[in-house]
Amino acid sequence: MTAGPAKGAASAQTWRTRPRLRASAALLLGLALALGCAGGAGPRSAQAARVGRELQAKPVSNDVLLEGTLAVLSKSYPNADVTEFYLLQPGGHETEIHLPLDDDDNSSAPDTRDKSIAAEGGTGATGPDNAGRQALDARTRRPIAPGARVRVAGRWARSPAPSAAAGALGAGASEVAPLEAYQLAASSTGGTPLQASSITALDTWEPVATPLGYRDLPAIAFVTAFCGLEPALMPPELGSALFDVGSNASVSDWVRGCSYGIARMAPDTSTVFPQVVQLPCDASLNMSNLCPLISSWRKHVNAVAINASVNLARFRHRIMVLPKGVSCGWSGMAFIGPFMGSYSDGSGYSWTHILADFARNPYTHAHEMSHNLYMGHSASGANDYGDGGCVLPPACHNSIHAWQAGWLNPAAHLNGTSMAAGTWYSFRLQDQSTTPLRAAIRIHTSWPAPALGNAVRYYISYKRGNAWPDAVGPDWRGVHVHYWVGSDQTSFMDTRHRARLFRVPGGPADSAMWVESPGSPASVVVRLLSDTGTTWSYDSLATAPLADVSVCSRSALVEANCTDGLDDDCDAHPSQAPAAAIT
Repeated sequence: MTAGPAKGAASAQTWRTRPRLRASAALLLGLALALGCAGGAGPRSAQAARVGRELQAKPVSNDVLLEGTLAVLSKSYPNADVTEFYLLQPGGHETEIHLPLDDDDNSSAPDTRDKSIAAEGGTGATGPDNAGRQALDARTRRPIAPGARVRVAGRWARSPAPSAAAGALGAGASEVAPLEAYQLAASSTGGTPLQASSITALDTWEPVATPLGYRDLPAIAFVTAFCGLEPALMPPELGSALFDVGSNASVSDWVRGCSYGIARMAPDTSTVFPQVVQLPCDASLNMSNLCPLISSWRKHVNAVAINASVNLARFRHRIMVLPKGVSCGWSGMAFIGPFMGSYSDGSGYSWTHILADFARNPYTHAHEMSHNLYMGHSASGANDYGDGGCVLPPACHNSIHAWQAGWLNPAAHLNGTSMAAGTWYSFRLQDQSTTPLRAAIRIHTSWPAPALGNAVRYYISYKRGNAWPDAVGPDWRGVHVHYWVGSDQTSFMDTRHRARLFRVPGGPADSAMWVESPGSPASVVVRLLSDTGTTWSYDSLATAPLADVSVCSRSALVEANCTDGLDDDCDAHPSQAPAAAIT
């Protein structure tokens, strides 16, 4: 979706200003040059010289400097999400990266941690599994999007396994080694992770200027078998689960319905590979722990498709259905954004991985493919999947994720410039379950000293959600307030459900009003102005086709002036009543 260099660790800034070299830096240069041709004129010595220059002013004892493409992997466990970061290197190396810990002394870094987690009794978003975090550029402190080229500095989480290159270095290899030695020592998924001290973007990576709008989800799916483990289903059966139009049980139907007819996933641009792919079998493998092999399985599946003359460049999404008997704890696993390349120029593609038990479940496929489109999870409280109004459990996207896909545009964008404190702004929302038009508004808390930080965006939307594919339960029907610290369509921070509002005749008043932070004089306040239901009944709280809402940003906890026409504390009492005009 966050991280800066850890306190006490060597940041990029520290390295640039360190006044002297450690003795081991000189050792690095001597060892690296010794690998080159006599006279130092060959390409290996040129690389060693380049590595030496880059590490000259850096503490290099057992340090690593790698370059490659940033990839972000989401694993969907039953009650939690685990986000992992990888560096994809030439030659097919995939090195897991542990992000730097938060640097509280760096006041210029944007605070992208989800503060509402701790506020609601959760554990925060800075644990070792990287959940809810983004990689920040060490120079600009801006989030780095998946697919960007990066340089990562750090050290192995444990000593790397011996390699031919490391062995060639001699006695000093345990302390320091040049770039190529570490590339060979780094293993694929399941290997030694790299604890990063800094990550630097090598591309000029800016948010997409033209809004992304996914109109087609071209996919190729593969059914696999392995070492006597049978396929989850046969390719024609997977084709039915993906493409059976009109069945209300296919991924194609879900895409069409949840995109309001804007997007499609159809057999003319998507396909299932016609044969079961037999994955390479090795009798010496540990059959109880096959999950680290998935990285090599992806390479094998690609090779099989290419040998069969499949033009893989046609497909943005590549789906691997794992054999029966492979259990990794998660139902699905997907890369967030592109695994390789860029969607904006058509070169990007990504992967999803589906366990056998979920191969026919359209919501599992839709959930994982949504990660491919940069979407994080939809949380509520401390539960990564707690937002019952989003893809998991069965539903369409919430308003933030629908905007990320380019299928919904908020009717209004309010911020510290357009939203005057102590003033109510009123809007009529349509039902997001049936239309993307005027179904949400967005509030960016960019005013001074906001309750939860300047990075926060709130999306206010209305959902009745009582029909497939947006089949949300009665508990999740009404006006919703979602919290997000993302800034553009490629931000993959989790969304967080903060409130559900409803209003019925004779119902409690507190169900129709939400205050961002009761103790903050700069909080956002949301009020319902119209009845959303007819009776105080479990399934009748949100039946109206429209919902009138009003929003206000506080300027004080207590009314400062009762004659100026402003509602400083946004309590909807005089001196200013909620705005009468509904826009």
